[in-house]
Amino acid sequence: MNMRFAATSLVLAIILSGCSARHAKVAKVPRIGSHETGEASWYGVPYHGRRSANGEVYDMEKLTAAHRTYAFDTWLRVKNLSNDKAVVVRVTDRGPFAHDRIIDLSRAAAREIDMLRSGVTKVQLEVIKPPTRPPVPTPIVIPSVPTMPSIPSVPTTAPPVAPVTPPIPTSPMPASEEVIDPTLVSPDPSALPSSPVPNIPVPTSMTTLSTQLRYTLQVGAFRDEINAQERETVMKKYASTLNIAFDEKTSMWKVFAGAFRNLDEAKGFASTLRDEGVESFVVDLGRRR
Repeated sequence: MNMRFAATSLVLAIILSGCSARHAKVAKVPRIGSHETGEASWYGVPYHGRRSANGEVYDMEKLTAAHRTYAFDTWLRVKNLSNDKAVVVRVTDRGPFAHDRIIDLSRAAAREIDMLRSGVTKVQLEVIKPPTRPPVPTPIVIPSVPTMPSIPSVPTTAPPVAPVTPPIPTSPMPASEEVIDPTLVSPDPSALPSSPVPNIPVPTSMTTLSTQLRYTLQVGAFRDEINAQERETVMKKYASTLNIAFDEKTSMWKVFAGAFRNLDEAKGFASTLRDEGVESFVVDLGRRR
């Protein structure tokens, strides 16, 4: 009985060890010059700031990548086969999780080969030697968010006009020789032509000013205020005007970026953010009042 139990245990151990070996993902050191072709994707928010599989903090603005089997610190030259643009990245993470893809690029790496908008593209990977100088991404050029110029205040009433008085003669003159300046004689009021009172503008109030800056972009909505603050921190590189507001109807913390006079400006900035992988939509502040 004991021998039968031992034999059964041995068979089960062999089967289990074979299954684990078949499904285990062991990191391999690829040969320099080896190639691999397949689909690539990229990842950014909300993984930005989290720990990568190698223990580093993931920075989506560095040239890194995730691969399922390549050893950490493997250097790859990734070529976008749709436009022949290439970028050099270092493997720091594990992925992608989609089975039909071979690599996940950081957002900076995806920007270098112009695949942010498409999200997925066919690439060729080439294993290369570690570069003597780590590559750096191309600086981001983001147009500044327009702001309203300061408007000088205008007085609400016209300044008082000093009355014109005739000069006092220094010495008396005979009545027969008195000289009267015709410009100092008040004309008959009925002879004056009628003219409207000039329309003097009223100073622009803060309400009017905020109405002119009518549109903004919502760039996130979160249940947790801390997550909203993290999104605001990420957005500081794109916009100087940022705001977090709590929506009582949805119980969500919403993050807004930018302030614009018209819809075209807001849509233009939304398109710029989309090119950077940041999704947003236009909010009409006039309708929210």
